[in-house]
Amino acid sequence: MTQRSNQRTSPAPRRREEADQSTRRRLLEVAGQVFADKGFDRATGKEICERAGTNTAAVNYYFGGIDGLYVAVLQEARNRLVTTEAVLAAVAGQPDAAAKLEAVLGLMVRAVTGPAITSWPRRRPSTRWKRNYWSGLASCGASSAS
Repeated sequence: MTQRSNQRTSPAPRRREEADQSTRRRLLEVAGQVFADKGFDRATGKEICERAGTNTAAVNYYFGGIDGLYVAVLQEARNRLVTTEAVLAAVAGQPDAAAKLEAVLGLMVRAVTGPAITSWPRRRPSTRWKRNYWSGLASCGASSAS
């Protein structure tokens, strides 16, 4: 008689992780569109989940709630424009604050005037968005201009 192995050979955990990442990416993409269209105050987790084709609890599961999703969308938006690594690379070796500022502004101008890399509509940023954007940069350590 042959013995059967009790160990599974299917890559189920890997597929689950890929599905989780896919769901998370869909939520970020849809949330970016909804926040751009409606603003944070009028967006709902339910609408975002419906548009993303996910369970209505997905925002809480992946982001801890609508506030966490908003922060993640701001981080994604910042990374789509200019990554923290690109900012740090641009200022590396610059002799003073003025040169660092010029390098960062040049990087941002090239990002804004270059080809679109996002499906999110461009919209004039709100005061709240600007505050969260710059506080997000500060929390990543990219705000030191000295």
